[in-house]
Amino acid sequence: MSPENKRIRKMIFYFFLIFHLICSGSAFSEKIYRISMIPRHSPDEILKSITPLADYLADQVKIKITPVVFRDYTEFEKHMKLGTIDIGFGNATIYVRSSGMQEAVATAVDNLGGDKVRGLIILRKQSKIESIPELRNKKICIVGKTSAAGYLSPKLLLMNQGIDIEREASIIE
Repeated sequence: MSPENKRIRKMIFYFFLIFHLICSGSAFSEKIYRISMIPRHSPDEILKSITPLADYLADQVKIKITPVVFRDYTEFEKHMKLGTIDIGFGNATIYVRSSGMQEAVATAVDNLGGDKVRGLIILRKQSKIESIPELRNKKICIVGKTSAAGYLSPKLLLMNQGIDIEREASIIE
């Protein structure tokens, strides 16, 4: 079995367990739970990914679960903060930013990267920068402020090198 399949099976198990414990009472049977994930791919791909999980969970715990797809990270994060997503697959950044409304009930770590977030520092070929501290007061392009690997991880790396990118760099999304 591939590492991806093992990870998916583990996540399904955790969600099944959690929903079984939460929803075993009949008072919850009329609510329609909403499941969503960060829009990292096209809406069709996301729907294709979460619909089988929604169907499986609904069948196992005898509740109604509907997949919901959002157009971008901002919309997904907004709904996490509002509490209109009952089951959300998010990254660390969105969790931290919306944790006033949400609680992590399960986390998954894959066998490929483990619990490590990796990123790249890409410079122009003619750049004279040779070390991380030399990034101070430079333009730094990021994927987006809601991206764990594309913002939070590099921000923490630079903080550990003594650079506060919010004050000592020009950030471009």
